[in-house]
Amino acid sequence: MSPALLITGTRRSGTTLLFQALSGSTGLWCRNELHEVHRLLFSGSCSVGELSERLDGLGLGGASATLSEIASPVQLFDARMSQAAADAGKPRWCLKDPEVSHYLIDYAESMPSVKFIIIVRDPRAVARSFLERGTSCNWYSAGERWAAEVQGQLEFRQQYQNRCLLLRYEDLVKAFANELQRVCDFVGLPMEEAMIRYHERDSGIRIHEGNRNVRRPPDPSINEKWRESLSGRQLANVEAATAEVMTQLGYKPESSVPGPSALRKEMYRLHNRLVWEYRWQRASRWYGIRRRCWSFVGKTATWDLSSSHGKFR
Repeated sequence: MSPALLITGTRRSGTTLLFQALSGSTGLWCRNELHEVHRLLFSGSCSVGELSERLDGLGLGGASATLSEIASPVQLFDARMSQAAADAGKPRWCLKDPEVSHYLIDYAESMPSVKFIIIVRDPRAVARSFLERGTSCNWYSAGERWAAEVQGQLEFRQQYQNRCLLLRYEDLVKAFANELQRVCDFVGLPMEEAMIRYHERDSGIRIHEGNRNVRRPPDPSINEKWRESLSGRQLANVEAATAEVMTQLGYKPESSVPGPSALRKEMYRLHNRLVWEYRWQRASRWYGIRRRCWSFVGKTATWDLSSSHGKFR
């Protein structure tokens, strides 16, 4: 297995910023998000041939070995990523994907040489993006989602300390060169000028509202933006769900508004489950209709679960 690198964290935690910087390295080929590939790798039901077809569709074809020489989907994945790095003239590969956070143990056990970088960010800055993407339906549930994901990341880091580096987004944008040097030392790469001047280079990622800052120099003022957008009640709800994990990471709860009662917390959780069930039922129904319609013309369709947002404050 190649000495690969996986970058992960909750969404909107700064993984794209680090990806943009490391893409400037002459010793590391970086690939952005592969989404469902992780599920295929570790589901236990995906064959090498099936994964090969999926990777071909993602532009990761042309492995150096034939399929008959590949013993497992993980070996195929590593071979394809290594080949892509070699084609780019680089000896190692890196994958940035927040979804990796759900498969950390799987990757650690199946790829013994892989290293991990986990980026965390203040939940008060992340919670709104969970609502905007539809991954949570109210502020308390957004906080609980962040706390659950980050707690899992911290537990993984404790188990694999020698293979895992933890970064705080706030430290990265405040002292970018110093934190980037930590990353390079951990990965075993020299720090290069192109990595520092990441915002002047096009790495091929699609720019949207959530990652537009990768085209700008590091801006420490971003760390305090959440203060301008959260109401007292929203702040109290987020901190009520995240306070314990926040303090582990050096973030200080600041709300002066009482948090939700035990009953209201259960109401928030119920609301979150009901909205998710509604979205799932609707998405499943419409996906079936769309698939049947498009099958007549030999096409397939996909459905975005984040197309509808339920909000409860």
